Amino acid sequence: MYEDNCIAVPKVTAAEEVGRLAGEVCAFAENLAQRIECKLNPLMESCPPAEACKNQIQRNLPPLFNEYRGILQATKDQLYRIEDTLNRVDV
Repeated sequence: MYEDNCIAVPKVTAAEEVGRLAGEVCAFAENLAQRIECKLNPLMESCPPAEACKNQIQRNLPPLFNEYRGILQATKDQLYRIEDTLNRVDV
């Protein structure tokens, strides 16, 4: 694909676009979880956060889907972290 000035513009595939968006959502969830913990720390009970089950058997996926699964799992972990923090707040 060329612009008006004949410079080649690399085409972004749908997979790259979805992967980039998934990574941004994961980073946002991680940042949000950290901010919530910091702000609510003075109000939280002292019990440590619950650990998510990490020893799940996962089927083999092609590399792209495996990468997406990792991003989505990390996002899920951050959402559980937020939920745990909110559950421990003593208001």
